[in-house]
Amino acid sequence: MGRDTKHHSKTRASSSAEAAALLQAQGTNAAAAFQRFLSFGVSNTTSSSPPVESASPDVQKGSLAGVHSDVAVELRRSLKKDPKTRSRALAQIVSLCDRTDIEEKEWSDAMVHIVRAFRLAASDQTPAVRREGVRMLACVAAKIGRAFGPHVRDTAPYWIQLANDPAHEVMSAATEALNAVFPGEKRAKMLDLAAGRIVRTCVDCAVKIPLEVDRRADAFSDAHDRTEAIHRLASSSIGALAMCVSACGDHEVFVDAAVRVCTSEYAGALARQGPPYLRHAAARLVKALAVESPSNAPAALRLWRQLDDADASWEAAVVLFGKCGEVLGAKAARTALDKAVRSRSDAAVSAAVPLAAAAGDALDRDAALRSATSLIAKVQARTAQQTMEYARFVASRFRSAQGLLVLPAHLATLRSGRADVLREWARAAAWMADKELATPQEALDAAVLYADAETGDEALRELSGALPGSDDARAALHDRARLALEAALEAPPS
Repeated sequence: MGRDTKHHSKTRASSSAEAAALLQAQGTNAAAAFQRFLSFGVSNTTSSSPPVESASPDVQKGSLAGVHSDVAVELRRSLKKDPKTRSRALAQIVSLCDRTDIEEKEWSDAMVHIVRAFRLAASDQTPAVRREGVRMLACVAAKIGRAFGPHVRDTAPYWIQLANDPAHEVMSAATEALNAVFPGEKRAKMLDLAAGRIVRTCVDCAVKIPLEVDRRADAFSDAHDRTEAIHRLASSSIGALAMCVSACGDHEVFVDAAVRVCTSEYAGALARQGPPYLRHAAARLVKALAVESPSNAPAALRLWRQLDDADASWEAAVVLFGKCGEVLGAKAARTALDKAVRSRSDAAVSAAVPLAAAAGDALDRDAALRSATSLIAKVQARTAQQTMEYARFVASRFRSAQGLLVLPAHLATLRSGRADVLREWARAAAWMADKELATPQEALDAAVLYADAETGDEALRELSGALPGSDDARAALHDRARLALEAALEAPPS
């Protein structure tokens, strides 16, 4: 699909042959830059395809030539079946980094085994194992400095995935480690160097059942564990792509991969049926693509339509239609607005104004007034301000307050936060009167309808104080409304 016109070249549609050539070239070209600017002295001798996540034969056989004996012991323990044993072994390797009797060369000689132990930990079902795995790698990377360079591309995909892990403890540890090892501009250079490997790993996990799941099928006790692993890897991969697009916005490889995921039926099904954390990751990808490559907004919209009625979905809609309204067109915005009006999410109310603005001429007067009154009918204390902002937007655009000055009957039974609701509505009514969309008396008469002894007088004072005109005129309006309120409260129920 086409890229944003602000970029110098166009993003091409993905094909397996073109992607393979592009990713291979990307890794080769970026290595030189990485070697010049980073302190790791990167080599280009690493393989272009990620190795299978299996234990090193040397570790399995118990032979780790050149590796310090204490490190070798913990590496072997990190392969045990018990998750507690594995996490403790990885944590112990972190402690060994502080040992002065273990030379840097011994750590360098152990890197091939440490990297494999990290990759095994990164695909583990237990959050504690994943957390300790990324901490171990960060400590060793800091310990050996330049010697870590040749291993960047082998570890980067899993490191970025862990920085977007659904488990907060894992995500925090990976993010902290990334910030320590790749601060500032080094992060972007690392992502550029490892772009091919990151994309290949993340796209594979997001558009089909991850190979890691099939390779470790015997590790899952039941189908639920296997499904959970699929969801976790897909979520962390989609989140990783969102992070990469945001960090390297004009990077063709990452944008192309994001488009592929957004248009994938498999990824769409996961976003539609998966757990909340997966849908949140999908919403992040929608926002990242909308901000960095607006011309690819149709692909982002396709994924957004698969999301449910969650707050993250509507937050993404605000960005998507706010940045790309012209690209998506008025009809798409009108459809999204209709969905927002029917929504039960608080965030959907906040999305109403930008969606209506993006809808443009596709939003006619009658439809706009109906949508505004529908939102008012569902108004609650926590959404009162956003609801009234939409009512003001509609009234101003179409020069009509028809239906907007009459609160729904359910407001009479609203207890929690009712005073706040009346106050916000009173301000909206005063604004409409000030703009001559309603007369001051109409605004006050409407306020009387659903006022009561506890909140009515406060709302009336708020309203009459904000109405245009002289102090005497406002006071007279308030007195008449107060008399009407007292009469309504004294009247016997019908």
